[in-house]
Amino acid sequence: RLHRVLRRTGLPAAACAVTAVRVSGRSVLSTGSGLGGAGTVTTLPLLLVALAPRRTRAVAVVTVLAPPLLELLARRPALGPATWTALRLVDDLAYASGVWRGCWTARTTAPLRPRRSRPR
Repeated sequence: RLHRVLRRTGLPAAACAVTAVRVSGRSVLSTGSGLGGAGTVTTLPLLLVALAPRRTRAVAVVTVLAPPLLELLARRPALGPATWTALRLVDDLAYASGVWRGCWTARTTAPLRPRRSRPR
């Protein structure tokens, strides 16, 4: 669809295709990273427990590391990849710990459950 819109501007077909693929790819990565990061923050303590059994270790590692690494590629910070990922994981763990502690204190799991909403 984006390709067709770009073609109407008079750009060459190849340039439109490359631009459409690039923009669409970035959108998918950005959305996936955002959703993954949001999910990881609330489930991080469970994912860390899932690192112990061999059966779940690979999935847990990918789930934990994907959001920080995707953000690293998008932001290109001055920090090295290992430092960036470690600091991002410490930040996520601190946030998740606060969410879980609040849930425990308030005796509710409402903040951990996804909520469906319709756009306005």
